[in-house]
Amino acid sequence: MAQIDDGITDATSSGAVAGTGAGPVAGDVSGGTLRTAAEADLPDGGNKWAFPILAIAFGAFAAGLLVAGSLLAGVGHGPSADTPEKLNVRFADPSWDGVSIPVHARCSRYGPAGASPELIVAGLPEGTRMVAVAFNDDSYRPLSTDGGHGTIAVAADGGVGWVLVPSVPGETAALPEGVMMLAPHRGRLSPGTAYLGPCSGGTGNHYSAEIVALRTPLPPQGVRLAMAGDDVLARSTISLGRY
Repeated sequence: MAQIDDGITDATSSGAVAGTGAGPVAGDVSGGTLRTAAEADLPDGGNKWAFPILAIAFGAFAAGLLVAGSLLAGVGHGPSADTPEKLNVRFADPSWDGVSIPVHARCSRYGPAGASPELIVAGLPEGTRMVAVAFNDDSYRPLSTDGGHGTIAVAADGGVGWVLVPSVPGETAALPEGVMMLAPHRGRLSPGTAYLGPCSGGTGNHYSAEIVALRTPLPPQGVRLAMAGDDVLARSTISLGRY
């Protein structure tokens, strides 16, 4: 049974989710911070917890509604027949092998707060102006979709055909130059920060990142992000490994 992945003790997930394929999300950005719905506490199990479980489901649904009219409103849907391109994504750091999460990359509960992997994203379609990356824990439902572990973006040039997505330090508001937080992670450790490292305590949870190429340009910090659904040019998912 997969363990909770947001720093809460004595709780388990309500079921595993694999191969979700959902895209990242973002809401209104104001003054560099994103307004998101708060995640409800996870119940310990039993019929008496039916109401909290429904509350969690409703919270997730409400959070999804925040994407309407925002940058990644269209990214939350699968690619259309007009955008069949798949990106070529690989790790720049050999310590990431896609099988096991490196020891140095975990959340602060299990050592120093780890950073996200540096990614080389190639095969950008002509017209790409931004690449967004949503990090998820596929095995823990509350953080399994829409960038549960955070969503970031960098500017890109489809004419060049590739971009390097820098490693982002975990549980901090300090981001590398050129990286924007589109949505904070939804975990409980260091809330409001851009990225949370794998935090399942070695129970075998599977982590992944979805990478999306967009024709939308990366806006200045603090500016509302908006796009149409057809702004998604290509996408791909890479396995980060298990922890």
